[in-house]
Amino acid sequence: MNAETPLAIQTEQLWRVYPCRIETGESGVPALRGIQLRVEYGQFVVLRGRSGSGKTTMLNCLAGLDRPTSGDIHVLGRNLKEMSDQELTVWRREKIGLVFQSFGLIATLSAYENVELLLRIMGTDPAESHRRTLECLELVGLSRWRNHRPYEMSGGQQQRVAIARALANRAQLILADEPTGELDSKTAIEILGFFRDLVETSHLTVLMASHDPLVDRYAGRVLNLKDGMLPDSEA
Repeated sequence: MNAETPLAIQTEQLWRVYPCRIETGESGVPALRGIQLRVEYGQFVVLRGRSGSGKTTMLNCLAGLDRPTSGDIHVLGRNLKEMSDQELTVWRREKIGLVFQSFGLIATLSAYENVELLLRIMGTDPAESHRRTLECLELVGLSRWRNHRPYEMSGGQQQRVAIARALANRAQLILADEPTGELDSKTAIEILGFFRDLVETSHLTVLMASHDPLVDRYAGRVLNLKDGMLPDSEA
């Protein structure tokens, strides 16, 4: 990797240690151990590892949802350690798209309303918000389902709504945490193919946490996270 290539994600000696109770006699439980990670713009990268390997902690740190214990973390040209919680909230809302295993949709809202809500929170002009919401639902193939609520849709359709929501703010980086974890193999393949197409056609950067072996067919890079560590050869 060329050292001069602009990076979407760069971490240096990233540690996240969760404190223990005093009575255990332990100083803390390390979830991330000195992570060195480089991700170029326009890549589809997967963090693969067993449950407890640190995948979700890693994504939370990169999204500014969790603060690392030590080390440096730069995402989309910003040093997250230098940003306040309020700055991180605004930055995340405007630059990052988040996709979760459990979809994270509001059950009482339609597909349209779940996507449009983020734009409303951002203060987007109503006409533009309407246009962008329909555009994102069209992108994921759910225009005909825009008035359906989550319980009226399949798991794959719900995940597509979640992806549309993540794209609504024209995010430069999508962070996806086990997005195929609750889907059958056929639907998982469709979702992974959709992520790959997004990267190729829209030049987005996608970092996905997954233990699904299907990801090998679709990702540009697969990094194996084990006990909070990445081999130097993979980072």
